Amino acid sequence: MQDIKNYIKKTDEIIYLFLHHKLYRRTLYFNLRAITQLGSFCFAAILCLTLLFWHNAIMHTAGLFLAFVIVLNQFVVQTIKRIVNRPRPYTVIKQASSVKPLKCKYSFPSGHTNTAFSIAFVLSHVFPVLSIVYFTLAGLVGISRIYLGYHYPTDVLVGFAASYIAFIPISHFINGLLAI
Repeated sequence: MQDIKNYIKKTDEIIYLFLHHKLYRRTLYFNLRAITQLGSFCFAAILCLTLLFWHNAIMHTAGLFLAFVIVLNQFVVQTIKRIVNRPRPYTVIKQASSVKPLKCKYSFPSGHTNTAFSIAFVLSHVFPVLSIVYFTLAGLVGISRIYLGYHYPTDVLVGFAASYIAFIPISHFINGLLAI
């Protein structure tokens, strides 16, 4: 078991350093700093409120659906962060750096990735024709979190997985309400 854990840790660091250190380009850095905001709680809250106050039943339902998923996911992510207590990679790896260190010292799982994929799952469920756009943007948010030095790849993967796990029961709940 310890061998598997060490293998995952080493692979995590290799991928992290490749994306964060080896691929660094100034233009890419500034573009990913903008894209990463699509996974922020602030962006998600503004999106929820915009959808909720839209004068259209489908948009209102999408906003309600998204609000439920985001609240559940924030609870799950923040709980896991405090239980696991994994430090951010830029505080552990010598070659890593962060221009703007984050206030939250916990790395695992990625909250931005979780939020971005929560948005992608909900919007794809409500507006499936644009699914590729939503999931591409969410994937870029996940990559940005590694590239910017804030997360390991496993933080991003678990952020994605947790968003899906929270999406499933809420989608059943919302679908049940709409069937009434």
